[in-house]
Amino acid sequence: METVHRRGVKFFITIKLLLYFCRCQCELCVAMPTQDESICCREQKVVHKIPDTVKCITSHENFSAVCLNEDVLEVAYMTYKQYVHLDYENNWKRYTAYRQFIRWIYHHLGEKVRIPIPARVVHKIRETFPLQEGQHVGFTYAD
Repeated sequence: METVHRRGVKFFITIKLLLYFCRCQCELCVAMPTQDESICCREQKVVHKIPDTVKCITSHENFSAVCLNEDVLEVAYMTYKQYVHLDYENNWKRYTAYRQFIRWIYHHLGEKVRIPIPARVVHKIRETFPLQEGQHVGFTYAD
């Protein structure tokens, strides 16, 4: 981390964050805490299946229907519930929305295979189903 001083105020600039914004192609990305999480939807090859007329994957008409519709998430969660039990507040909705995005775009990754979800997608899901208390865990690779 590099420190820059201007008019007596410290500004912290993370080089990775600056590079992240330079590589954003959809112009809607948001800052994420790590470089692994700071990925634009247009960087991932499979997401390029989305038409050029759609600026960001979150603007695609199916995104809201598949990943943000509570009725769809409730039905999908019945499948995931056998693996994880998250009936608390919005936790199950966020978990299921992330899983739905992966199913929609990548179909199936395989056991213990994880990939970062684009930053704007994570932001939109977190915005729609906010954390009631505590802090988001963020992306981690499988053991």
